[in-house]
Amino acid sequence: MANLKRGDQGNEVKDLQKKLNAVPKLGVKLVVDGIFGPKTEAAVKKFQKHVEVKITGVYDAETRKRLEAGGEPPPKMTVEDYKSRLEKNQKVLENNRKGFEDRSRELAAAQKTLQELLARAKAAQDTVAKLINENKAYFTEWLAIAQKIAANQKTFETLAKTNPAKARELLKTIEADHKQAEKVLDRLRKNQQAMIDADKDVKKVIDAVS
Repeated sequence: MANLKRGDQGNEVKDLQKKLNAVPKLGVKLVVDGIFGPKTEAAVKKFQKHVEVKITGVYDAETRKRLEAGGEPPPKMTVEDYKSRLEKNQKVLENNRKGFEDRSRELAAAQKTLQELLARAKAAQDTVAKLINENKAYFTEWLAIAQKIAANQKTFETLAKTNPAKARELLKTIEADHKQAEKVLDRLRKNQQAMIDADKDVKKVIDAVS
């Protein structure tokens, strides 16, 4: 349909005047005479302002559409702008995601380090247990040799006065046993140092974990 403006006449203008009169909140009382005069133009402008369209005084397509829709102004949004809120929260979520990923990497690295430390602790613990068992065996061996030497030394003191030849033979046995005892003691000392080193490694692991 064609636009209606000041100076137009006819049934379409009458129809417009009737519809404008029927808009409750507009408050106009036009004479339905089919003449688009200054009062009708003023009523159109008032309606255009009411429904928030461009104020021209011309009954154009947009004005027609608003009038035929009931003549009510467009509703106002009563809820805050979620577009800006969404953008803001998306930034927060993105920062949280990056922070979470960074923390996840840190935790993964810490877990790997902890696993390595636990492996070191287990190895050191196994080493200490092995050395303790070996030391028990070495000490038992040395104790047996030492007891034998002590007994033979007592016998030697008697034989040295009564049977020098046997005493000399026994002395060779005592000297050989003494060499063996020193070898066992040397292994025992080395194991003891290895135990100290392993214990230090365990303490390092404990300190690193704590």
